[in-house]
Amino acid sequence: GTYILFQNEQGLFLMDQHAAEERIRYEYYYNKLSELTTSQKQLLVPYSLDVTRTELELINKYENKYLEFGFTFDEHGSLIAVPTWLRDDEFNESVLYLLDEFSHNRNVNIANYRDNLAKSISCKAAIKANQHLSINEVNKLVKDLSNAQFPYTCPHGRPTIVSITHYE
Repeated sequence: GTYILFQNEQGLFLMDQHAAEERIRYEYYYNKLSELTTSQKQLLVPYSLDVTRTELELINKYENKYLEFGFTFDEHGSLIAVPTWLRDDEFNESVLYLLDEFSHNRNVNIANYRDNLAKSISCKAAIKANQHLSINEVNKLVKDLSNAQFPYTCPHGRPTIVSITHYE
């Protein structure tokens, strides 16, 4: 549920499924955020955020800043449009990340936004420990990781794959 084991004539390989998917998602978002536009997709049904009343008040306060990043809210604070590059299961995480940046009066520069948001979303959305994968999911994970630009570590530096030789 945490590691995927492989072996060949060289030895044993342990893949950390969370770190591997985190790397894959990070590169996806980092690339998408490099092409950052305010193009939006309209939601068929408003998306209610999982936030506190205080967070909702702050979201309303920074509504114009959110619009610069492609987020539009209705009068109740629900999302009605999101950036086209954002996956459906990551709306809440993105909104809360930006809220933290805005509320700390940080000048959200695009380079830091791109890197930090990509790391944050990819970590939260990646496969969790003790989440069992089907053989198809394992194969997709291996294929996607092999296509990653930097497949050997997650964005935080943890190894995605560790090898143990027959001698070791």
